[in-house]
Amino acid sequence: KLTETVSCFAKTRYRQRETPCKLIPCGGDKAKVIFDTPQRAITEGQRVVFYSDDKVLGGGVIKEALKKI
Repeated sequence: KLTETVSCFAKTRYRQRETPCKLIPCGGDKAKVIFDTPQRAITEGQRVVFYSDDKVLGGGVIKEALKKI
């Protein structure tokens, strides 16, 4: 269970390189992901998987994709 902010890597597509991000707990089974660099074409319903080194930390379904202003 995620209890504090974690720096890790994420992938939203199978062939995508792992991208640095921060995973921030939002209570219950929800979290916010902030990518170090903007990502293109992330959409609701898409899957995201989180990694640290060669370990899978977990994953989930994207509920809302926000654009940086």
